Amino acid sequence: MDYQFENLGDERFQQFCQALLTKQFPNIICFPVGQPDGGRDALLLFDEPKANTFAVFQVKFVRKPQVEKEPHKWLLDTVKDELPKIKTLIHRGATKYFLLTNVAGTAHLDVGSIDKMRELLAKEIPIHSECWWRDDISR
Repeated sequence: MDYQFENLGDERFQQFCQALLTKQFPNIICFPVGQPDGGRDALLLFDEPKANTFAVFQVKFVRKPQVEKEPHKWLLDTVKDELPKIKTLIHRGATKYFLLTNVAGTAHLDVGSIDKMRELLAKEIPIHSECWWRDDISR
């Protein structure tokens, strides 16, 4: 089933994603929407002695992904723009990075958006990183 995430708008979509995350990770910290958050829409603190490590969750929303000419390219470019923030968070203790989006990924081997994003994240971010595409969130 494909949900009409675009009817939520960007702020409600972020809150929806945060609601899903709180179900999966009860101790997650959700940041308010519409504020400069340094690339963090939610954090999961890890309970490791003296480690001060955490996972970062970032939500990216496209208002009309079906109408947008190249929503996958927009998402890849957006992540590239976010790299300085992500690297700052890594220096502060981030050990995992999750990107959540309403954009539908494409599955074409090596050239689809899912593989391209995995390649970008693996190349540019030296910690565990993954993208939760529209299909992931819908499930």
